[in-house]
Amino acid sequence: MNDEYVKAMNRRANAYEKLGKYSEALLDYTASCIIDGFAKESSKQAVERLLKKVAEQKGHAILEAKGKKLPSATFVSNYLQSFRPRALPEGLGEDVELDEESGKGQLRKGFLAMAKPTGNGYEEAARAFEKSLELGDLGEFEALALNMRATFTYLAGDAQAALQDLNKSVELDPSLVQSYIKRASLHLELGNREAAADDFDLAVAQNKDDPDIYYHRAQLHFILGELPEAAKDYQKSIDVDRDFIYSHIQLGVTQYKMGSVASAMATFRRSIKNFENVSDVYNYYGELLLDQQKHAEAIEKFDKAVELEKSNKPWGINVLPLINKALALFQWKHDFAEAEKLCQKALI
Repeated sequence: MNDEYVKAMNRRANAYEKLGKYSEALLDYTASCIIDGFAKESSKQAVERLLKKVAEQKGHAILEAKGKKLPSATFVSNYLQSFRPRALPEGLGEDVELDEESGKGQLRKGFLAMAKPTGNGYEEAARAFEKSLELGDLGEFEALALNMRATFTYLAGDAQAALQDLNKSVELDPSLVQSYIKRASLHLELGNREAAADDFDLAVAQNKDDPDIYYHRAQLHFILGELPEAAKDYQKSIDVDRDFIYSHIQLGVTQYKMGSVASAMATFRRSIKNFENVSDVYNYYGELLLDQQKHAEAIEKFDKAVELEKSNKPWGINVLPLINKALALFQWKHDFAEAEKLCQKALI
């Protein structure tokens, strides 16, 4: 009886999926998995596939409903952290007396607000960068203000407006390397691969010792599937500045994607030794362990990542380790209830 019922449920789930009714298909496939005791690999793969589709569908719906607004604080933080932290420029420091209602005052206010990695902090920063350009009289800092407004405009989903600001930023200050890097990412997103490569060349010509250039160029290579070139640039970024954790993480991930599993594991073990209090190291290491079906070790790493997130960022943790742990439990012990509980916790 169960066998026939499961077959009927799987047929209905398949029909739902073809019609684009992913939530309904997910429910049927999940029920099917539970009834047959998670015995069929195809049903388990269907659940994982549909979890991704439902997440994408709901994500697009949320973005369309909210319009051009900043994404989650975690998303913004991840983007901003892809650049090395820098001190306030000379002339904008907190020891300098500036009228807050001036262009320079608002520019500084934006940087200070950006240092608060919360949704409210980032919204305040975006408004301040916008206002700084409205007020004007920025002098040598106009190119920087355009760069920062472009950053938040891009994060809010308006790539064309961001591109216009970065074009002007480069015209005003050709030495501002970060504007080339950000413009390269925009060009790639807009499908102009050659322009992206040209911008990285221009950035290198301005300052070949800026490690951010090589990290972001590596990201471009990684996205395009050019893994050997990506690994080379991640290593170059490390050679210039060994203290930036994300270069090490991405090098390990790239080595793994290239099939150099032993090298990737060694990279992550070194990274944990050198960056023992950084949650992302444990999370990404856990993902590679999970891919190798080393479930217990992976969950241990995800738990450590969650622990560090809670202690380092009590105002708003990165929920990815929770999601990864849920996936690990589902794959390993078929514990749908606990996996669902972790996903619900991540959504709170």
